[in-house]
Amino acid sequence: MHLDDSIYPGDKWEYRLRRGDFVAKAHGARQLASRNVWAPIPAESVWVFAAAAAKYSLVPTPLALGAASFNIRSRTMTSQPRIALIHATPISMESIRSAFETRWPGVETVNILEDSLAVDRAKTADLTSDMIRRIEALASYARSIGSDAVLFTCSAFGQAIEQAAAKLDVPVLKPNEAMFQMAIRRGGRTAMLYTFPPSREGMEQEFRDEAARMGQAATITSYFVPGAIEAVRAGDVETHNRLIAAEAAKLKDFDAIVLAQFSMARARDAVKAATNIPVSTSPDAAVAKLRVLLGADQPA
Repeated sequence: MHLDDSIYPGDKWEYRLRRGDFVAKAHGARQLASRNVWAPIPAESVWVFAAAAAKYSLVPTPLALGAASFNIRSRTMTSQPRIALIHATPISMESIRSAFETRWPGVETVNILEDSLAVDRAKTADLTSDMIRRIEALASYARSIGSDAVLFTCSAFGQAIEQAAAKLDVPVLKPNEAMFQMAIRRGGRTAMLYTFPPSREGMEQEFRDEAARMGQAATITSYFVPGAIEAVRAGDVETHNRLIAAEAAKLKDFDAIVLAQFSMARARDAVKAATNIPVSTSPDAAVAKLRVLLGADQPA
């Protein structure tokens, strides 16, 4: 829905939300900028009247409405959400497939691969206007096929993904935002292991921005794992995992370790065996957040 305005009548902020001619109000503790937002409505708060059901193509049912299955789109009440996974490299696909299979079996996922993005991103230090346009076009296409949420799996396009998200009416997640939120909640110092150099600077800024938004005094320090991404691209997963675990074993005095790339999630068990510091991966955290955003789970 679009957030038209935030006003402060005296005790809390009131948000004016709109989608077409459907208007709603919500409340919160802080002012929000006008933009597109995702506004999940708990099932127990929903009343469907005959006129509204006809107007918004809702299907009335005598059964309790589950939050995961109720929305204003034309999907049936019992079907699973459709989640579009947008990849810039094929090595990310197995990790997110495994995370959904473990943490949300049965949900409908669709894969959109545009692997020239990773090639072109490696050639430039900054995101170009052309890359931003391509990211926005991919997100728009994902929405056009009826996706209820969009998840990008390449960590080097954060700013472009944010711009794409502002133009859509469904959740659009950057690859690492959920993982960063988990690490920031732990507080203190976070170590980030990464294998794709163009992603480092943008991800560090995303972490700092998220920490400021959450009001947490968390810091991040990055460590490059040379040779790891080349190994997994060549099909040598064992070497990939060993290199990442060896780097993790050197880390001391950190409160959390995050594995930056989706493709690194396959090294999670090896890293956990090499350190006593809590370890988070992007795919697992992203699936957990999507379950909350789409109503399958309640917020923690």
